Amino acid sequence: MERGAAMPILGLNRRIRHYRRYRQITEAMIRHGFGYLVEQLELFPFIPVRRRFFWRGEPPKALSLGARIRMLMESLGPTFVKFGQLLSTRTDVLPPEITEELAKLQDNVPPFPVDQVIALIESETGEPLEASFASFDHEPLAAASIAQVHRAVLHDGSEVVVKVRRPGIDETIATDIEILTGLAHLVQERLRPELVDPVELVREFARGIRRELDFTIEGRYIMRFRENFASFPGVKIPKVYWRFVTPRMLVMEYIEGVKIDQLEQLDAWGIDREELARRGAEAFLKQVMLDGCFHGDPHPGNLLVQRDGTLAYLDFGIVGRLDEATMSHLAELFVGFVDADVERVMKALARAGAFRSGIDELALRDDLLDLIDHYHGRPLGDVVISEVISEALEVAYRHRLKLPQDLYLLARAFVTMEAVGRSLNPRFNVVDIAQPFVQSLLRRKLDPVRVAKRIAGETQEALELLARIPVSLDQALDRLNRGELQIAFQHRGLDRLINRIDIVSNRISFSVIIGALIVGSSLIIQTQRGPLLFDLPLLGVLGYVVAGIFGMGLILSIVRSGRL
Repeated sequence: MERGAAMPILGLNRRIRHYRRYRQITEAMIRHGFGYLVEQLELFPFIPVRRRFFWRGEPPKALSLGARIRMLMESLGPTFVKFGQLLSTRTDVLPPEITEELAKLQDNVPPFPVDQVIALIESETGEPLEASFASFDHEPLAAASIAQVHRAVLHDGSEVVVKVRRPGIDETIATDIEILTGLAHLVQERLRPELVDPVELVREFARGIRRELDFTIEGRYIMRFRENFASFPGVKIPKVYWRFVTPRMLVMEYIEGVKIDQLEQLDAWGIDREELARRGAEAFLKQVMLDGCFHGDPHPGNLLVQRDGTLAYLDFGIVGRLDEATMSHLAELFVGFVDADVERVMKALARAGAFRSGIDELALRDDLLDLIDHYHGRPLGDVVISEVISEALEVAYRHRLKLPQDLYLLARAFVTMEAVGRSLNPRFNVVDIAQPFVQSLLRRKLDPVRVAKRIAGETQEALELLARIPVSLDQALDRLNRGELQIAFQHRGLDRLINRIDIVSNRISFSVIIGALIVGSSLIIQTQRGPLLFDLPLLGVLGYVVAGIFGMGLILSIVRSGRL
């Protein structure tokens, strides 16, 4: 009985928590000039009663749309900041002026108390802090929305960093994801966006942030990178101490060094910056072209340089993955661009499944030719890859090309890598460095053993499909004979029409009620009966007042909708 009674209470607490969060989101939307979305998504029930009839929905004049979206995300906390960072990579669905603003979102928050850090560590290890670490630094090295990092020393003398999940962040993110999913469904039903499926976008975000919350996944990625770079000189990946790894805690090797953008210190150590830039580019291209697993956030804060010039990678919370087919498509795109072969580029895009229905291939080919002609024949030193990627993504946005999410993450990582390389060496050019990796990938694609395996796999799939066809056909005919075969029709846009009809019918109903109140109040006043107020029947006066309030609310609703 107690368990059964507890479940409704838990459900009630969840609904109250969601209601409060919806109210915060709605008020933030109004505050940053997105009141029109509040109306279109019908979020009025979450507006406080005191503001329901009088609220400002006009956007601040001095700020751009992208800036207001960024400020909205920042005001709503870590989940929305992370979601905004994901959207900053989706140049296929958002224009550059918005993605550039969202790329400025920062994931910096105040640290949480060290007492909570120690309590979490002891809970995860099942023993006192002193039993796990010989020393533990109470001052954090870094603090972010999801985790906090402290320096420590193990009993064997190994210097380590301890990464712990922020208390309560998983519950906060779970609530926000549920709300984001609900809002995505509202956007899908009522705004009908053509370029993106908002529900799938939120689902993709949820998968990514849940991976980021589980530090065992990050630990496995670090191990994978260590294996991939075991024989690659000059690059260091930290060691993971698996005894202390749980979903909420990660302990790895502490690496001494300076950030890669501290040029004065690098020069003081006598490090060859040109060689360092080249090695960093080769390490990144190896991840992309050969390993199919790349660091998704290679900004200077995650790249350390040791005194001997070794480049060390940190923070593997964001990792991109590319399968063999995608890496092959990337190589084809690169070669097609360098060789000014637009047909090869078009074929690579087609094989990658980038073309949506109704795409104008002739217009796309013309835009790609313009892009290639703009850069073809230039000295490699004059080609800035970030500019090429930016223009290519604009073409993808204009023609609604559909590319895997990890390719957009790769584009951002590539731009970051090039910026770091150019800060080290102004003559840095990644195109020249990339060519050997591309050729290696193309040779691997034509390797007889790989070709034979691919043909064998495709043949097996074809045979399995042929074997299933008679069974499927027999089942369909059997259902047809029994009269169980059904045909489903999908009505596009009908939900939005029904929603508009509901709005119109509600306004008509309000108008009828207002009219009835006015007529009834007029009749009462004519009778001159009942309690009087200023020699007028009180009920009649109240009827006029109520009708006036309803009428003003109806007028404001119509004005806000913009449909006068």
